[in-house]
Amino acid sequence: MLKLTSSKLLRPAPRISINSTKFASTLAFLETTPDGELTSASLSLLTAAKQLKNPIIGITLNSNLKSDQVKAPGVDNLYFSNDPCFKSHLAENISPLLQNLIKDNDVSHFIIDNNVLGKNILPRLGALLDIQPISNVIKIDSDNNTFFRPIYAGNIISQIETKQPINLLSIGTSLFSEYSGKEGSTNVQELVISKEALSKDLIPEAIAQDQESILDTDKLPELTSAKVIIAGGAGLKNKENFNEVLLPLAQRFNNKAAIGGTRVAVDNGYCPNSLQIGQTGKVVAPDLYFAIGLSGAIQHLAGMKNSKCIVAINEDLEAPVCKIADYSLQGDLFKIVPELSSKL
Repeated sequence: MLKLTSSKLLRPAPRISINSTKFASTLAFLETTPDGELTSASLSLLTAAKQLKNPIIGITLNSNLKSDQVKAPGVDNLYFSNDPCFKSHLAENISPLLQNLIKDNDVSHFIIDNNVLGKNILPRLGALLDIQPISNVIKIDSDNNTFFRPIYAGNIISQIETKQPINLLSIGTSLFSEYSGKEGSTNVQELVISKEALSKDLIPEAIAQDQESILDTDKLPELTSAKVIIAGGAGLKNKENFNEVLLPLAQRFNNKAAIGGTRVAVDNGYCPNSLQIGQTGKVVAPDLYFAIGLSGAIQHLAGMKNSKCIVAINEDLEAPVCKIADYSLQGDLFKIVPELSSKL
């Protein structure tokens, strides 16, 4: 049964009803820093998991972690693996593992960050389990098994009521606060991976290569958790300019600012796919957002319009991004940004 209605903003909009039952637990895909701490986005994911009111099972796939290094407050049971086939977080390798964990643990909800990785994993997992995923959830009503997600670039909020046996959710973590509960006694268990049991089609780590980039972001915060974001677009013209113009400005914030890019910047090779902001990239909501040399296509605006303060640097004040910006600086970005960096 499919019933659709429509309305603007937070009023009830397209309402989808699907049949379902509730089982026991929530499986959360958690990402960690190199020292085993949960990322800011994963802490927000735990806040969403708590709202589902189920025991939480966590899974983290990282390299060179030991059981006593993995810290996951609020998680009842935590699985982790250092197997090389998961080092690059390839969705093709991770999805069969998640399928097995869901079946073996009577999971009623699987949740993952609505980032590039989540957008790769969720549809694959849905196909393996024959379940319809629900993406970019920004609000949860667990009592009524109802989830809210933006559609039409965030202009309408869709209300989805589901009775599926398993709910596969990607969470818009930027709209959930970080979980601040005390660290409890988490049962940590390392997964022993049987590649034959998982899949015969695992992609070897040797052919999983990161996109070449000269941008050094190792000392900068994660994009979805940064309080300040410096975003660049097509106006930067090439990846050398992207690095030379944006990085000094980000460093002026004592390495507390992250760097991001538009889809055009990513497609042209200015920055890696992991830094893409927008409807098909990462959704962010920092305190301060610099939009440099980007026009503000609707797909990009959907990923950053919840920023508290937006500063646009553009030659065209009629560009869409300038219309939503709190402050707009008109002029040549190659002159304005270096001058701004030098005065901060």
